[in-house]
Amino acid sequence: MRENKVKRSKSEKILVYVLVALLSIHSLTLLYPFLWMLMNSFKTANGFVKDIWGLPVSWQFQNWIDAFELTIPNVNVTFAGMYLNTLFFVVVNVSLNMFFNAISAYVVAKYEFKAMKVIYSIALIFFVVPMFGSIATLYKFLVDVKLYDTYAGIVLISLQFFNATFLFLYAFFKNLSWTYAEAAFIDGAGHFKVFMSIMMPMSIPALGALGIMGVIGTWNEFFNVYMYAPSKATIGVGLHILSLNIRGEYPKLFAAMFISLLPIVVVFCCFQKTIMENVSFGGIKG
Repeated sequence: MRENKVKRSKSEKILVYVLVALLSIHSLTLLYPFLWMLMNSFKTANGFVKDIWGLPVSWQFQNWIDAFELTIPNVNVTFAGMYLNTLFFVVVNVSLNMFFNAISAYVVAKYEFKAMKVIYSIALIFFVVPMFGSIATLYKFLVDVKLYDTYAGIVLISLQFFNATFLFLYAFFKNLSWTYAEAAFIDGAGHFKVFMSIMMPMSIPALGALGIMGVIGTWNEFFNVYMYAPSKATIGVGLHILSLNIRGEYPKLFAAMFISLLPIVVVFCCFQKTIMENVSFGGIKG
């Protein structure tokens, strides 16, 4: 069967061409800084100072290897160390956030109890009210319980209940069929078993999409680590400190920046279809 071609007027075609041209120019302006950084990461320190716009005279691939040995001033953590710190927080923080938000959203969406509407209202309030006013209180709390500048402290404050993830998963579970759960209850399954064996597998598309976005957000996390665990520098914090203290080794800094970008760019390129298919504006597709 032949598809019916949409006939456009001459003015509409011109408008489309103009929009394509403008978007192409905009894309190039976004891409150019990364290409400039990549090009300069292969220069020598002197070569970069002499000509920051030209191509490298001699390509220094060693810069990318030496980047892993860059030490962050006043923190005594190498670039490789902050890479490992970032991976640790990505795995632990995202996993815990996804699990606890999933189980709380499931309970509120699927079970009738008196505080159900209250909890959902609190989630909405937490979502729209900025939390910056609690910075001083949270800082004092971590110091008092001796969790300041520790991995446990960052993991604790990253457990954000009733956030956007909760609201998205609440909408997903609300529209999820209850038929399989009822059949499992009749067979003698408990509530937790129903959640783990039936509801969690059915929600894998939504959890996967939210998990990928959580990985991207945690990989780029800056404020919490910088404020509450400065010696546990992650990529965001480490590169910020390096950029303020680097002296003459800009090509190695650019190499480190590009290395820090590669994993998250690869993740997004591989899973962007999953994100777009399972997350729509205003909620998650059920």
